[in-house]
Amino acid sequence: MSKYYQPATSMIPLQYLKEMCEGLTVPENYVLLAKFAEIAQLYQTRYEYETSLAKKYVTLTPEESNQNLKSEIKAEYHETPSSPVASAKIEEETVESPVSNSQPSKTVTFPTTQTPVKPRKHNSVTNVSSLVKTLQCDAYYGRAVLEQFIGQDKTFITFYPSFAAQDEIREAELQEMAETFAKDGKIDKRSSIKSSFVKNFSKLNGDHFANFVVSKYKLDSLKKIFKDKSSCTKLSEYLDGTTTIEGISTKAFIRMYFEFIEEIDVKEIDKSKVGTKSLRTCYKLIFNYMKSIVIALREWQIYDKVNFVQIEKFWPTVEFSIKWDQDQ
Repeated sequence: MSKYYQPATSMIPLQYLKEMCEGLTVPENYVLLAKFAEIAQLYQTRYEYETSLAKKYVTLTPEESNQNLKSEIKAEYHETPSSPVASAKIEEETVESPVSNSQPSKTVTFPTTQTPVKPRKHNSVTNVSSLVKTLQCDAYYGRAVLEQFIGQDKTFITFYPSFAAQDEIREAELQEMAETFAKDGKIDKRSSIKSSFVKNFSKLNGDHFANFVVSKYKLDSLKKIFKDKSSCTKLSEYLDGTTTIEGISTKAFIRMYFEFIEEIDVKEIDKSKVGTKSLRTCYKLIFNYMKSIVIALREWQIYDKVNFVQIEKFWPTVEFSIKWDQDQ
């Protein structure tokens, strides 16, 4: 239908009635006029109906037409036992044209619409302090932070570097840039120390730990395990109890490693075979970070209770996961 809709049918002109009635007797005229009057009434009814449809669904704007359709759709809401969400049962409404002697009736079917189900909103946590217990311990090179979630025995310790540590890191980065400039005569990009730069720290850590236990506890078997082939993952397997050494419990091994961290002299790093000054600076910082964590464990009075340790990363922050014997 166009905006200027014109119904297909129309009234029969009255002049035709006069021509058809000429030559007929009066009774015959009355009979014929009565039939034409009946036909004219049917055409008038059809004309009015189709005109109303044109005004209702064609001349309206799209928004008004859509709103009109929605108002005529009957929705019956009900709840099913399997789902608490109300579902909508939509019935289609049909509009039928009146019966006409000249044309078959039409059925207009409007499309059904479905009510979308809104997704459930996730309730965000607004009070974090009610779920996690936090302990802190300040040191020269930064701050050790312990986070323990309520009801969970595994805790997370992170050492965050201070401005003093960051100053030394910047000096190490400038040292790297200076060596590059001395070699190539130019600097194309800023040097930034990443974890890949200190990837061999685990080996250095294992070598010094092996020397420590052999010197203090005469445990030559540990030297064979860690000397020249230590890694962060391998060391954690002994610290968390995944792998054990005959005659040495996991808690005893953890205590030896803590003692090693406390007693190591970081100045010994300068005497090692570590290649560059900037790398030696980073290694010394990592040992100082771990020293601060062990000191924090003593301050928090859980040093002697620790029975599980996992070393997750060394740079740019040191991160441990630990468990300890809880007070009964």
